[in-house]
Amino acid sequence: MAKKEVKNRYGVQVGDIFNWSSHDEDEGGYCFYQVIALRGETQVAVRSIRKKVIAFDGHCREGVVPLPNVWGSDEILVRKVLEGTGTPGAGLKIFEDGACGACIKVFEGWLGYAYLDRREIYIYHTGRGYSDFLREYQPEIAKQLDLNKGSGVFAIDRPFEWFGDDCPVVIRYPDGREQEAILKELLHWDEERTNRRI
Repeated sequence: MAKKEVKNRYGVQVGDIFNWSSHDEDEGGYCFYQVIALRGETQVAVRSIRKKVIAFDGHCREGVVPLPNVWGSDEILVRKVLEGTGTPGAGLKIFEDGACGACIKVFEGWLGYAYLDRREIYIYHTGRGYSDFLREYQPEIAKQLDLNKGSGVFAIDRPFEWFGDDCPVVIRYPDGREQEAILKELLHWDEERTNRRI
Protein backbone atom coordinates (compact mmCIF):
# COMPACT_ATOMS: atom_id res chain seq x y z
CA MET A 1 0.00 0.00 0.00
CA ALA A 2 1.43 3.38 -1.04
CA LYS A 3 2.14 5.92 1.67
CA LYS A 4 -0.22 8.90 1.50
CA GLU A 5 1.55 12.16 0.69
CA VAL A 6 1.20 14.73 3.47
CA LYS A 7 0.22 18.25 2.43
CA ASN A 8 0.14 21.22 4.73
CA ARG A 9 -3.15 23.12 4.84
CA TYR A 10 -1.31 26.43 4.32
CA GLY A 11 0.89 25.25 1.46
CA VAL A 12 4.04 25.00 3.56
CA GLN A 13 6.58 22.57 2.09
CA VAL A 14 9.73 20.83 3.28
CA GLY A 15 12.60 23.24 2.68
CA ASP A 16 10.53 26.40 3.27
CA ILE A 17 12.07 28.95 5.61
CA PHE A 18 10.38 30.92 8.38
CA ASN A 19 12.02 34.06 9.74
CA TRP A 20 11.77 35.66 13.16
CA SER A 21 12.87 39.28 13.33
CA SER A 22 13.85 41.53 16.19
CA HIS A 23 14.15 45.28 15.74
CA ASP A 24 14.84 48.05 18.21
CA GLU A 25 16.44 51.50 18.07
CA ASP A 26 20.01 50.25 18.36
CA GLU A 27 20.07 47.02 16.42
CA GLY A 28 18.04 44.10 15.22
CA GLY A 29 18.39 40.78 13.55
CA TYR A 30 16.87 37.69 12.06
CA CYS A 31 16.67 34.04 13.06
CA PHE A 32 15.75 31.51 10.39
CA TYR A 33 13.99 28.16 10.71
CA GLN A 34 13.90 25.59 7.91
CA VAL A 35 11.06 23.09 7.57
CA ILE A 36 12.53 19.58 7.72
CA ALA A 37 9.27 17.60 7.85
CA LEU A 38 5.50 18.03 7.66
CA ARG A 39 3.54 16.66 10.60
CA GLY A 40 0.03 16.26 9.29
CA GLU A 41 -1.95 19.10 7.73
CA THR A 42 -1.25 21.72 10.38
CA GLN A 43 2.16 21.09 11.97
CA VAL A 44 5.77 21.27 10.82
CA ALA A 45 9.13 20.23 12.23
CA VAL A 46 11.77 22.96 11.91
CA ARG A 47 15.44 23.49 12.76
CA SER A 48 17.29 26.76 13.07
CA ILE A 49 19.72 27.53 10.26
CA ARG A 50 22.65 29.93 10.01
CA LYS A 51 22.80 33.15 8.03
CA LYS A 52 25.47 35.21 6.26
CA VAL A 53 25.92 38.88 5.42
CA ILE A 54 25.81 39.62 1.68
CA ALA A 55 25.34 43.40 1.67
CA PHE A 56 25.74 46.58 3.73
CA ASP A 57 25.33 50.32 3.34
CA GLY A 58 26.61 53.49 4.99
CA HIS A 59 23.82 53.69 7.57
CA CYS A 60 24.52 50.66 9.81
CA ARG A 61 22.28 48.37 7.78
CA GLU A 62 23.27 44.88 6.73
CA GLY A 63 21.56 42.48 4.37
CA VAL A 64 21.59 38.82 5.31
CA VAL A 65 20.42 35.60 3.70
CA PRO A 66 19.53 32.27 5.31
CA LEU A 67 21.78 29.30 4.56
CA PRO A 68 19.53 26.29 3.87
CA ASN A 69 20.73 23.02 5.41
CA VAL A 70 23.48 24.77 7.41
CA TRP A 71 22.10 24.01 10.85
CA GLY A 72 22.29 26.47 13.72
CA SER A 73 21.44 23.82 16.32
CA ASP A 74 20.47 20.18 16.66
CA GLU A 75 17.15 21.05 18.31
CA ILE A 76 14.04 20.12 16.33
CA LEU A 77 10.93 22.17 17.03
CA VAL A 78 7.46 20.89 16.14
CA ARG A 79 5.09 23.81 15.68
CA LYS A 80 1.54 24.43 14.53
CA VAL A 81 1.27 26.57 11.41
CA LEU A 82 -1.01 29.57 11.89
CA GLU A 83 -2.40 32.29 9.68
CA GLY A 84 -0.24 35.37 10.05
CA THR A 85 -1.53 38.14 12.28
CA GLY A 86 -1.57 41.79 11.37
CA THR A 87 -1.50 41.09 7.65
CA PRO A 88 -3.97 42.51 5.13
CA GLY A 89 -6.57 40.24 3.59
CA ALA A 90 -7.81 36.86 4.74
CA GLY A 91 -6.10 33.52 4.44
CA LEU A 92 -2.72 32.77 2.97
CA LYS A 93 -1.54 35.51 0.65
CA ILE A 94 1.78 36.34 -0.95
CA PHE A 95 2.44 40.04 -0.62
CA GLU A 96 4.38 42.39 -2.90
CA ASP A 97 7.50 42.19 -0.73
CA GLY A 98 7.49 38.38 -0.94
CA ALA A 99 6.14 37.88 2.57
CA CYS A 100 3.52 35.26 3.26
CA GLY A 101 0.72 35.11 5.81
CA ALA A 102 1.69 31.77 7.44
CA CYS A 103 3.62 31.73 10.73
CA ILE A 104 4.81 29.53 13.59
CA LYS A 105 5.42 30.44 17.22
CA VAL A 106 9.09 30.03 18.17
CA PHE A 107 9.27 32.14 21.36
CA GLU A 108 6.86 33.07 24.14
CA GLY A 109 5.06 36.40 23.95
CA TRP A 110 3.26 38.23 21.19
CA LEU A 111 6.52 38.97 19.32
CA GLY A 112 7.54 35.31 19.21
CA TYR A 113 6.23 34.47 15.72
CA ALA A 114 8.36 33.49 12.73
CA TYR A 115 6.83 34.14 9.31
CA LEU A 116 7.03 32.19 6.08
CA ASP A 117 8.96 34.57 3.92
CA ARG A 118 10.40 34.46 0.43
CA ARG A 119 12.43 37.65 0.26
CA GLU A 120 15.81 37.46 -1.43
CA ILE A 121 17.53 39.62 1.21
CA TYR A 122 16.68 40.60 4.79
CA ILE A 123 17.77 44.09 5.85
CA TYR A 124 18.24 45.11 9.46
CA HIS A 125 19.92 47.81 11.52
CA THR A 126 23.05 46.52 13.21
CA GLY A 127 25.53 47.72 15.80
CA ARG A 128 29.22 48.08 14.94
CA GLY A 129 29.88 46.37 11.66
CA TYR A 130 30.87 46.82 8.04
CA SER A 131 29.21 50.25 7.85
CA ASP A 132 31.54 51.67 10.51
CA PHE A 133 34.64 50.85 8.49
CA LEU A 134 33.05 52.16 5.30
CA ARG A 135 32.11 55.47 6.96
CA GLU A 136 35.58 55.85 8.45
CA TYR A 137 37.63 55.08 5.36
CA GLN A 138 35.18 55.87 2.50
CA PRO A 139 32.89 58.62 3.85
CA GLU A 140 31.94 59.98 0.40
CA ILE A 141 30.82 56.54 -0.74
CA ALA A 142 29.16 55.62 2.57
CA LYS A 143 26.82 58.62 2.70
CA GLN A 144 25.37 57.72 -0.72
CA LEU A 145 24.51 54.09 0.00
CA ASP A 146 21.14 53.00 1.43
CA LEU A 147 20.05 49.35 1.24
CA ASN A 148 16.43 50.37 1.74
CA LYS A 149 16.64 52.20 -1.60
CA GLY A 150 18.60 49.52 -3.46
CA SER A 151 22.12 50.93 -3.19
CA GLY A 152 24.93 49.45 -1.14
CA VAL A 153 27.93 47.13 -1.18
CA PHE A 154 26.94 43.64 -2.37
CA ALA A 155 28.82 40.32 -2.39
CA ILE A 156 29.35 39.04 -5.93
CA ASP A 157 29.92 35.30 -5.66
CA ARG A 158 29.92 34.41 -1.94
CA PRO A 159 28.85 35.90 1.41
CA PHE A 160 31.29 37.94 3.49
CA GLU A 161 33.15 35.95 6.12
CA TRP A 162 34.71 38.89 7.98
CA PHE A 163 36.03 42.46 7.56
CA GLY A 164 39.35 41.25 6.12
CA ASP A 165 37.75 38.97 3.53
CA ASP A 166 39.27 39.17 0.06
CA CYS A 167 35.94 38.45 -1.65
CA PRO A 168 34.90 40.57 -4.63
CA VAL A 169 32.07 43.05 -4.10
CA VAL A 170 30.11 45.46 -6.24
CA ILE A 171 29.22 48.96 -5.04
CA ARG A 172 25.80 49.91 -6.43
CA TYR A 173 25.24 53.66 -6.38
CA PRO A 174 21.84 55.40 -6.29
CA ASP A 175 22.32 56.69 -9.85
CA GLY A 176 22.74 53.16 -11.23
CA ARG A 177 26.53 53.14 -11.50
CA GLU A 178 28.36 50.02 -10.37
CA GLN A 179 31.97 49.67 -9.26
CA GLU A 180 33.76 46.43 -8.36
CA ALA A 181 36.19 46.22 -5.45
CA ILE A 182 37.73 43.78 -2.98
CA LEU A 183 36.06 43.94 0.44
CA LYS A 184 39.20 44.20 2.60
CA GLU A 185 40.64 46.91 0.33
CA LEU A 186 37.39 48.89 0.35
CA LEU A 187 37.35 48.77 4.16
CA HIS A 188 41.12 49.43 4.46
CA TRP A 189 41.41 46.30 6.58
CA ASP A 190 45.23 46.10 6.57
CA GLU A 191 45.44 49.72 7.74
CA GLU A 192 42.79 49.08 10.39
CA ARG A 193 44.62 46.00 11.63
CA THR A 194 47.94 47.90 11.81
CA ASN A 195 46.43 50.93 13.58
CA ARG A 196 44.51 48.90 16.13
CA ARG A 197 46.91 45.95 16.30
CA ILE A 198 44.13 43.52 15.51
